[in-house]
Parts: sequence; structure tokens; C-alpha cells
Amino acid sequence: MEDDSTTRNILNFILTKGEGYQTRLAGDVKTFVAALQRPPLPSVVILDIELPGGVSGFRILQKIRAHPTIKNMPVIIFSGHAEPADLMQGLQLGADAYLSKPAKAEAIIAAIKAVLGG
Repeated sequence: MEDDSTTRNILNFILTKGEGYQTRLAGDVKTFVAALQRPPLPSVVILDIELPGGVSGFRILQKIRAHPTIKNMPVIIFSGHAEPADLMQGLQLGADAYLSKPAKAEAIIAAIKAVLGG
């Protein structure tokens, strides 16, 4: 889930054209929830921290970790919030990886492969 359409489109291009992944794009919470409700479940979530409507990606991460069906789904935080406190909070809340923006395509792909065990 990425609210910036340019960043979202770049991520989509990297993942679909460069790596052959299938993606579901979301720029807001409503679209994100709808994407999670469509089978099959995603293999990984890439989650921004600063989202529209004052919603925090940290709060969404907490909800994912508390949900019985998706609590073990790998979550990669991809955020411009790059302070050590942000990283610590993300990891303490259960993020599987934390990437700071901007990140190179190779780093994004490596993080996805790492959290998927490959």
C-alpha cells in the first residue's frame, strides 16, 4: 500500500515487468482491505507508513499482526520515515523488513525474496 501514485507505479513496474510478480495496488485503506479480501491471499505486503486520512502504516501493521488469517503474512515497510526510532517501531510491531525511500530496485527485490524465504 503506497499512497503516492508515482511510487506505486514504479513499484508495480519493477515487480511485474522486472520480476514477473503479480501485484495488487492500493493507495488507500479501503482499496487495501478490498485487495486483502480477494482470494488468493497475497504472499507479501509492501506498506508505507504515512498514508492518506491520517492513517498510520504502523497501525495497519498492528491490525495485520492481530488478524488470525493474515497475522503471519510477511510485511515489508517501505517508507520515507528513516529514523532509527521508525525502524525500531516497525520491527517491534512485527515488520519482516524495513526499507527506506528511495530504495534501489535490487534492494526491494532482495527484501521480497528474503521475506518469502527465497
